[in-house]
Amino acid sequence: MKARFVHRSGAAAIAEDFRERVARSFWFLLPLLAAALIFASAASAATTTGSQRRVALVIGNSAYQYAPHLPNPTNDAEAMAASLQKLGFEVTKGIDLDRTETEMIVRQFSKSLPGADVALLFYAGHGIQVGDQNYLIPVDAQLADETDLHFEATDLNLVMDLMSREPRVSLVFLDACRDNPFAQTLARSMGSTRSTSIGRGLAIVDAAAGSFIAYATTPHEVALDGNGNHSPFTAALLSHMDTPGLSVSDLMIDVRNDVLTATQNKQRPWDTSSLTSPFYFTPAVAVATTDTGPSPVSSNAVPTPAVDSTPAVDKEVVFWQSIQSSNSPAQYQAYLDQYPSGTFAPLARARIDELQPKPADTSRSSEQVASLTSPDTTVPTAEEDEQNLGLTRQGRSRVQLALTLLGYSTGGTDGVFGTRSRTAISAWQTARAETATGYLTAKQHAALLDAAAPKLAAWDAEQSRKAAEAQQQAAATRQMQQQDEQVVNTAGARQKQDDATKLAAAQAEAERQRQENEALKKKVAEKEAAQNDNAPNVNFGLGLGVGTGHSHGVSLFPNLSIFN
Repeated sequence: MKARFVHRSGAAAIAEDFRERVARSFWFLLPLLAAALIFASAASAATTTGSQRRVALVIGNSAYQYAPHLPNPTNDAEAMAASLQKLGFEVTKGIDLDRTETEMIVRQFSKSLPGADVALLFYAGHGIQVGDQNYLIPVDAQLADETDLHFEATDLNLVMDLMSREPRVSLVFLDACRDNPFAQTLARSMGSTRSTSIGRGLAIVDAAAGSFIAYATTPHEVALDGNGNHSPFTAALLSHMDTPGLSVSDLMIDVRNDVLTATQNKQRPWDTSSLTSPFYFTPAVAVATTDTGPSPVSSNAVPTPAVDSTPAVDKEVVFWQSIQSSNSPAQYQAYLDQYPSGTFAPLARARIDELQPKPADTSRSSEQVASLTSPDTTVPTAEEDEQNLGLTRQGRSRVQLALTLLGYSTGGTDGVFGTRSRTAISAWQTARAETATGYLTAKQHAALLDAAAPKLAAWDAEQSRKAAEAQQQAAATRQMQQQDEQVVNTAGARQKQDDATKLAAAQAEAERQRQENEALKKKVAEKEAAQNDNAPNVNFGLGLGVGTGHSHGVSLFPNLSIFN
């Protein structure tokens, strides 16, 4: 019995020692496991560089041969290329390219596009718009007339078409709105009527699906080259591109604010987007802060789970990106269960409605039909609230403009609330800590317009200024045309008068010569007639006869006539 008791005590000691070892190992490994889970969550994002192939074309033109030298584009391109390489891009770079070199580098870039998940174009230098068509200007361009555009400049649409031939994220950054001497030369060659097709700055480009286009300034306006090593636009881009967890749409908001500050509100960057999911140059990376040192605990202590420090918004984006192409309503419902007021909640509900099976048999019971088609009661209520506002298309366009000015991308101001507009409304509602329905109530509509009122007023003033400018330009053009016509008419009348005077003088001279000739002819005729009349008069002569019976007369005074 004693031996048996001792045996039990030894087993208990071993078990106790094992439990203590496991506990110590657990507390030692727990921080590592937590960190591994956090980093694995961040790495699963679709925007990480490891799961994407990224390619970029970077061009900077400064040394123009027929225009003043631009100090910053080459600096901008060099810095941008270096930054993109650090962000995982395969960079094709060109500095001070002529037309032939531009064609070669675009061709080289096109060969890197197949299979790429992200394609980016950055251009710094002179650009021009003619007839709402944008052209990038190589360093050897002269652009003496309109025809030279097709042979000396590069059509921006050519590069963008190459980038959009496969489904991918396409990013375009244009720092090419500087004051352009080529526009003045081209305008003079095109005349006062057709030169109106040449606009200031660059024109708005329609963003193809999956595209994001950023301009250094508002379309049809001129950007500044800057006094530092970089233009204000490129400097702001470089300072924010490597910010972790900053989407390209939010990046442009920061860039816009930086440029407005740097230029004293003289230059406002612009963007148009048709992205269907957020894009991050640098994905968000959460940092585990759990103490990695072992903590002594008793065998009865209950382990406290580590706190997940991953930002909720990043996890929501990762969650959404993992299901956004799914055809499973259950996955979208799982998203709604976890994020009922999330940014993508309206899209999830709409996707569930689309994926719900439609009743094909009209003989089904009303209970069956109701079970298949019952919608989420939240959305119709919010939708009805918005419908009660009675917004016209112009009113919806005003809402889209307000959201855009506040930094929420709606994809345009066409007055149609599509997916992009609903997402923007949801994001705005989330920022206000309100339920993100994607639909506006009367109170929210008023609050939105009130928040954007200063920017809307500035926008309206700017549009009025542009309209007045356009009217003045049109009036000036008409006046110039009228003056040109008046000059032409005056010159024509003077020419006609001079021609008439010359013709009259010529006719008078011809008449005078005719009269002189007639007088001369008459005088000659009279003289001849007088000579003929006096021919039988007496002439004195001596006749000598020779024995032949003929006689020859020799006049002694051949010119002597005797008149009775």
